[in-house]
Amino acid sequence: VLSFKAADVATELGNPKAMNIVLLGALVKAMGGLDDIDWDAEIEANVKPKFVELNKKAFELGKNA
Repeated sequence: VLSFKAADVATELGNPKAMNIVLLGALVKAMGGLDDIDWDAEIEANVKPKFVELNKKAFELGKNA
């Protein structure tokens, strides 16, 4: 079980809506075996350009939670 306040992490980044990406980062780390996916490229391909950097930071913070 991994427990942390993802909403607080996202809020500290400046956008509480980034909580889902924080949680995705934590899930990727917890599940293992998903490190071979280029997550930065996936974020760039699926997120509006003005939110890409925020989402990359959120993902990394989630992985490091």
